[in-house]
Amino acid sequence: VVGLAAELVTESLTQFVAENKARYLWEDVNPGENFNEVFYSGKLSVVIHVGDRSDPATAAFIEAFREVSKEMRGRYTFGIMSANEHKLSEQVGMFSKYLPGMVVFDGKKLKYFSDRKMGRTKPDILAFLDKLQHNKLKAKKPTEEKEEESADEKTDKQAEPQPSSAGKLYDIKPSHDMSRIEKLLQELVKSQEKVHEAIFQIRDEIVDLRTDIEPMSGGRFVRDSVNVMDQKRKRAGSSRSDPHTGELRRA
Repeated sequence: VVGLAAELVTESLTQFVAENKARYLWEDVNPGENFNEVFYSGKLSVVIHVGDRSDPATAAFIEAFREVSKEMRGRYTFGIMSANEHKLSEQVGMFSKYLPGMVVFDGKKLKYFSDRKMGRTKPDILAFLDKLQHNKLKAKKPTEEKEEESADEKTDKQAEPQPSSAGKLYDIKPSHDMSRIEKLLQELVKSQEKVHEAIFQIRDEIVDLRTDIEPMSGGRFVRDSVNVMDQKRKRAGSSRSDPHTGELRRA
């Protein structure tokens, strides 16, 4: 038999629950204080990294996060970290220009999930956690993300439909700079083709000139007869003479 020190009324029950319920949200995560409780609790930790908490957009994001943490208590460990005070935020890609942002950390695998372009409303938070539950997010390693946008982030930013690149040198969706580079490459290829044509034309004219020297020399120069097939089988570059006219020599 257990004796109760106070009568079971609504007020006393509310106080008991408030004092003994499992904590699900840490309002201020600090290394050396409650860091391990948040990030290594055995559950995935969902932490928002914030800058100036007095900023209206940041304050609204924090309030939306509180609502989500209350609704999803027990599934994750929730926390709020001041990124301006702790450089640990940068290890998970939360540099100042991406604040406020949310990161889900797996303390067992030492990997995290984030989307630095994620919206900052309650539906955005819920949508991200839904993708997490359905394994639709790519895991990242600490320090993997740099301050500059990754190739994937840039690709996502340019995901709008682009004109077809069929017939171009590279079958990719071109940005303004890439279109300019492709145009220059195409012009380069055309220039090379013109150079090749000019070389062949010059070669033909030289052959014609050499062929005309013999009859114009009045017998002072003659050409040796050649076996055309033998000449064709010789290694390229073995002779500078034309295979069809033979070498020119003095009579």
